[in-house]
Amino acid sequence: MEASQESPPPLQLASCGAGRLTIWREGADAVIVRPVKCFPLSEPGRYLSLRNDKNEEVGFIASSDDLDESSARALQEAIIASSFTFAVTGIDKIDTDFELRVWKVQTAAGPRQFQTALDAWPRSMDDGGFLMEDVFGDLYRFPPVDQLDRESAKRMWSMVG
Repeated sequence: MEASQESPPPLQLASCGAGRLTIWREGADAVIVRPVKCFPLSEPGRYLSLRNDKNEEVGFIASSDDLDESSARALQEAIIASSFTFAVTGIDKIDTDFELRVWKVQTAAGPRQFQTALDAWPRSMDDGGFLMEDVFGDLYRFPPVDQLDRESAKRMWSMVG
């Protein structure tokens, strides 16, 4: 006879600034944590360990898709805040090469080239901009399309339109 297992109450997340989150479940105390990416690093928003100030895992997220909208947004903000993010100012070229998409962009720090999986798409941000994570975990923040030059906007629309 199989023992029935009740699933735990859903995990709730809220941003508390500086790349940190407050997590709680019904019936449990809230804890301040930081998200830590687990392997594979090429899948943003998946496989995240939530660690307290003693570096102990107090929660695990297999996919941000499993979270409610508010918690998923808080998680995304914490990942961005705790990661190095390049501010993209223009898109020079987007090519496909050996199952990867190769982006050549201009950033506030100068020209950069990065690679993403072919099935990785820019994620919409609340301010109308977009976020991409490359295969090494670096983040690229794109402004809203209407703030890009004409050619860059056309390239971005091909990805998000």
